[in-house]
Amino acid sequence: MDIAAFVNDGWSTHGDDPAGVWARLPGAIPHLSAGSELLSVASLAVHVIGEHLGRWGDGVAFLGELRQTPAFDTDAPEGRATWRLEAALLLCSGDRTGSESALGRASEGGDPAVQRVRMLSLAASALCGQGRVADAAAAFEAALAIDAEGSARSLAIMGNNLACTLEEKTDRSAEEVALMKRAASVAREQWAIAGTWVNVRIAEYRLAMTHLQAGEPAVALTHAALAQALVDENGGDAGDRFFPLLAEAEARHALDDVERSARALDAAARALPDVHADMLDYCADELEKVRLRVGA
Repeated sequence: MDIAAFVNDGWSTHGDDPAGVWARLPGAIPHLSAGSELLSVASLAVHVIGEHLGRWGDGVAFLGELRQTPAFDTDAPEGRATWRLEAALLLCSGDRTGSESALGRASEGGDPAVQRVRMLSLAASALCGQGRVADAAAAFEAALAIDAEGSARSLAIMGNNLACTLEEKTDRSAEEVALMKRAASVAREQWAIAGTWVNVRIAEYRLAMTHLQAGEPAVALTHAALAQALVDENGGDAGDRFFPLLAEAEARHALDDVERSARALDAAARALPDVHADMLDYCADELEKVRLRVGA
């Protein structure tokens, strides 16, 4: 079995069929030959069983099975990472004692504070996916309160993931809207510390989409413009403008600026051939979705 292809397929299809992906995951266990393969399967499994299915105990049991394979080495970084995944699942299940024990195993030979931030990031995303917004927000704020050098990337990813999860909901509570906006803002702040201008540009786009979903198109338009300004300042190409232009088109449409919305959408269409080849099909689909939403 080609583990990389198996895992990539799982990530591609899990949104539509999480139960089906989960059912297929045990089939990979006999074919694991390296710690990197084991961790890739574990990460997919924990995401599916946690964020999508909320079956914390099943996820812990699966990680236990992975640890029985020759590919598992508890002293390797990949091995410690599986303990971090388990700590997150246990925290979500309410087993704080078990979570702390697993986190201790994850932290051996590393920075405990960084490991805790990463664990809380995983837990926050899983809890949010299960609609436990107050618990997700608590885990998110707990991670932000930790003074851990080198944790900015984990915090940025957590903020982005939370914002994306909440943007996809069609009926958000005021609590969910507040967390969505807070998460997108944190992602922008942390990418400015840990990432490149490209990461920051993507974070500005995320903020634009978040504020669109929050019913604040004027704020969304500001962030779309900031994303495009980053392209100008850093010599980006037309492909870098694609998503900011989509955000601008949607924001202007929401503000009843139909003419300039159409112009932004046309510019995005012209930029489409310049996006990275791996993203071309996805971007074409996104362009069509925006065209339908704005009636172009």
